[in-house]
Amino acid sequence: MRSDSLREGLPFSVSIARSGRSLVICPQGELDLATSPAMEQAVMQAVARSDGAGRIEAVVLDLEGLEFIDLVGARSIYRCEQIARAHDLRFSAVRPREQARRLFELCGSLISSR
Repeated sequence: MRSDSLREGLPFSVSIARSGRSLVICPQGELDLATSPAMEQAVMQAVARSDGAGRIEAVVLDLEGLEFIDLVGARSIYRCEQIARAHDLRFSAVRPREQARRLFELCGSLISSR
């Protein structure tokens, strides 16, 4: 899945892989107003497809590839968590960069910094 960011020349993509009983979702680029719908759609589609392809137990959102995240992007991560939980899946967001970590601290969100 690919979308263009609001900032010029910074593409956004989402890769999804299965690791054991987990879906690992890796967004790359900037997560903002323009790109959040693409990430949410990718998560919804991946979770829906996995229902028939062997049960998964968790969704792991690997944030290391995000160069930038704004409040809309943070809300999108929360929506991804809601999508996972609606399918009775555990959810974790891991490896945020410093800017994302600070944003989540300001928002009072709990995020793993593994």
